[in-house]
Amino acid sequence: MPVTQAASDEWVRLIRAEFQELPGLVLTAAQVRRRWDLDDATCNRAIHRLVMSGFLERRFDGSFTRRVDSFRR
Repeated sequence: MPVTQAASDEWVRLIRAEFQELPGLVLTAAQVRRRWDLDDATCNRAIHRLVMSGFLERRFDGSFTRRVDSFRR
């Protein structure tokens, strides 16, 4: 079932909130999927949006963490 834009926005908001609450949080895409029980497409879309907005960055090992300069936002 396709995820609506509103649902996608909500997942982005929830994932962002978790990374804000836990500044040192580092998760792989698989961990994000399991943590929020997301399908691959929804998870990848949310991560992509957070990376493109500059909130998350992909680390050398493929995991994702909050960008250092986003701590000021």
